[in-house]
Amino acid sequence: MSCFDQLCTSLSINRTYKMLIKINDVCRILKISRNTLYQLQKKDSSFPKPIKFGEKKQARIFYRADEIHTWVMSLNSIPSEMEFNNEGK
Repeated sequence: MSCFDQLCTSLSINRTYKMLIKINDVCRILKISRNTLYQLQKKDSSFPKPIKFGEKKQARIFYRADEIHTWVMSLNSIPSEMEFNNEGK
């Protein structure tokens, strides 16, 4: 079971990923704050786009669980800078 699956289970999120999840749940899954999530959206063009319900500024924002899952799994296949930095020592 992947880390994402375990977090979804602990948050009682359906593991079929065929659903929308709230921005707060995305923050819990990724273990980041809302501000960090907003910065991530700006920096990483591969991060899933939010779905906004309504035209107002304060409309609710959701994400597709399957897109978040795919994005998280793609991170596992990219070597981190930490791994490269530690190899040179």
